[in-house]
Amino acid sequence: MSQFIDKYVGACNNCIRSKPRISQGFKQLKPNKTPERRWGMITMDFIMPLPKSEGNTGILVVVDRLTKMVHFIAIRKEITALETAETLMRNVFKLHRLPDKIISDRGTQFAANVIQEMYKKLDITSALSSAYHPQMDGQTERVNQDCETYIRMFCTH
Repeated sequence: MSQFIDKYVGACNNCIRSKPRISQGFKQLKPNKTPERRWGMITMDFIMPLPKSEGNTGILVVVDRLTKMVHFIAIRKEITALETAETLMRNVFKLHRLPDKIISDRGTQFAANVIQEMYKKLDITSALSSAYHPQMDGQTERVNQDCETYIRMFCTH
């Protein structure tokens, strides 16, 4: 059965066209402390720009480090720090409580003063990683890659 599946997937034209090319070697990851509770430590990143759909041109990806559960939230490209905070409150914190720590890249939305003030008031630790360097947050980068593959597969001919 596994040989049949390998042969079937290997011959799927859509899968061949949409599969990401992994040209870089594996890098040494810097593991984070294991969270003590669900949604206690989350990671966030943006997938942008995407074709416009109902006024949205991007996706905010929020991943729980313990359970690997993911929220994909449609956003506009011009989202501000305040709108990012409100989006998190409405779509993540309302469902799963406040996290203890948020890991994100150094995007302008996360490094902005409004977000930093929100973290202080809510007693959330912020951990900023370097953009395009998944050694600290490879999990979110991997989820982004899978999401982009799905989008490519559904949007091709």
